[in-house]
Amino acid sequence: MTAVDVDLLTDRPEAVRVTLGAARDARDVASARPDSPPSFLYVDCGAWMGDGRHVAVQRSFAVVCGEHAVLCEFQAGRPSRDPGHTDPEAQAIHRLLAALAGPQRMDVAIRRWCVRRRGDEPTGAIPTPTMFLPDMHLPLVGRMPDLDPDLVPDPNQARCWCHGPIFARIDGAAARASVYRVVGSRLTRNPNDWFYAMAASYNAAAEDLIRFLDRLGRHGASAPYHLVHLGGLFDVWAGYKCIFQSMGFAGLVEPRIIAGLGERELASRWQDVVLDGRPKSAVTRLIHLPTERRTLLSAPHGHFAHDAPPAGVAPRFLRTDTFLAESRPEPLIGCLDQPPHARVGVFEGKAQFLPWTRVRPDGWRRELVLAAAARWAESGFASYVMAHTYEPCLAEIWVDPS
Repeated sequence: MTAVDVDLLTDRPEAVRVTLGAARDARDVASARPDSPPSFLYVDCGAWMGDGRHVAVQRSFAVVCGEHAVLCEFQAGRPSRDPGHTDPEAQAIHRLLAALAGPQRMDVAIRRWCVRRRGDEPTGAIPTPTMFLPDMHLPLVGRMPDLDPDLVPDPNQARCWCHGPIFARIDGAAARASVYRVVGSRLTRNPNDWFYAMAASYNAAAEDLIRFLDRLGRHGASAPYHLVHLGGLFDVWAGYKCIFQSMGFAGLVEPRIIAGLGERELASRWQDVVLDGRPKSAVTRLIHLPTERRTLLSAPHGHFAHDAPPAGVAPRFLRTDTFLAESRPEPLIGCLDQPPHARVGVFEGKAQFLPWTRVRPDGWRRELVLAAAARWAESGFASYVMAHTYEPCLAEIWVDPS
């Protein structure tokens, strides 16, 4: 395969044939699947973020039980589709998804359901489905020091040489009435308010997580389950940097995120420091699930970075008899992680809040599928589960180890 062939594998493939060894290759075979069962199922859980106003809503999650893997969305108004599987593992998944879908069975949509191969005869044991939740980056925000409420300059009262009174006399421009519409609107001239508003844009994702966990708790009273969070559950925003033009036309607010924090650090230091709110409530609710029923994986903020939590605090992967789950798979070639920030249009009195974003080069999915296939060749599994790319997909993978 040459370098120009990477586009043969889309960002969200459904069936892939992988060749390892000297002829390393990965090709989409959705139109001509092999007759044999797939080697394993590849699951990318996408992301759980967005409020539908500033960023599109994503509420992706996955469920694995035995030979089954299911990619789902937790969104209201989208009915669940029954694929018709009847074995015990499938029935355990059905019961779980029905509980998560709520009283009207409308809050869970099945994107795709795959079975690697039909299971053996029932053993009599009750299957335990495992749920996987992706990146959320829920912000835990500290209280900011009081600032001048008019810290950001009025664009019509600028004192810079290029827009102030001196230039006005040289230019001969007539004085204009103020059109600074931020004052008195949802945004103010205090960057603290921009910072808190940016954090509040995550409230919808946090609210949905609370609803998800409440339904899971009720289901868990009578049925087994295990929940795995794949890393990136929360970020502590301990401050921010603010950049605005001297004439006040636009601004940028970017939180100062403390890297390498996990469950232990939150409980020992930050629990009583960060402000109460929906993100904090959602994180606390998840962490307080019974420890035997949940696993929290850790993920560094940067690829190959050294800002990970201290060794031993939280694992980077989880392997069982049926699956391998990784918090942040490598290699993800050339992935640029852009932290959350707010772009503020001061004249318009509006702000655009952007979450963590991923900028990836062509061929990134191919590299991840090849890496997963190499892990499968070392020690087989039925399903490989990951997140962090924000591109959910579920694919059947056939591996030729030659």
